[in-house]
This record gives sequence, C-alpha cells and structure tokens, in this order.
Amino acid sequence: MNDSCLFDSDFQFFSMPASIESVRNAVTAREQIYRGIMRRGCTGATSIELTDMLGFSYDMVQLRIAELHERDRISDSGRRRLNASHDKCAIVWVLATYSRSPVSEAFYGKEKAIQSSI
Repeated sequence: MNDSCLFDSDFQFFSMPASIESVRNAVTAREQIYRGIMRRGCTGATSIELTDMLGFSYDMVQLRIAELHERDRISDSGRRRLNASHDKCAIVWVLATYSRSPVSEAFYGKEKAIQSSI
C-alpha cells in the first residue's frame, strides 16, 4: 500500500478559509436571529421585523428562520402580524418553548396550543 499523499494540482489552499468564513457567518447570523426572537419573548418577531432589527437581507433572514424552524428551535406562533412596509400579514416566530407553554394554552386554548407544538 502506498502511504504517499496525492494532491490535486488545481487545489488552492486559500479558497478554504472563504468557505469556512461563510459557514461561520451563517452560524453567526442564525444565532443573531435566534437571539432577536428570544429578546422579543412571547411577542415574537416576523421576518421583516428581524430584517429591520438586525440589518440582514430578507433572504438571509428567511433562510436562517427555515434552519431554526427545521431544528425545532423556533415555532410558528399561530399568529400573524401586518408588516407596515409590505402591507401583508407575516408569521410571528417565537422560541419553541413559548409555543408549548401554559401561557400559549391560556391565550389560544389548549387544542390550538397543542396543534402548534406538533
């Protein structure tokens, strides 16, 4: 067996930190969006509100919200709020713990709170 390493002649080492940096930026953006929603408490936040609050692009916020939702870190509160700048109703995102809390059961009714936590 040959123990020598084979290197791709087209490989450029300086390209790796850029991809590492983009991963780091995605994690940082995701964490900032999570913390933005956390700061809003049970009031929650819409994508547009997070865009305005954090200064990220709308597309970046949408992508990170999808990731957080997929990982069960945030939930759709079941509420919608009008975004003044877009004249449409948007999902109000809350931490997943808020969607399963007794407060949400008291506010929305037990059946609806259970449905939103599934």
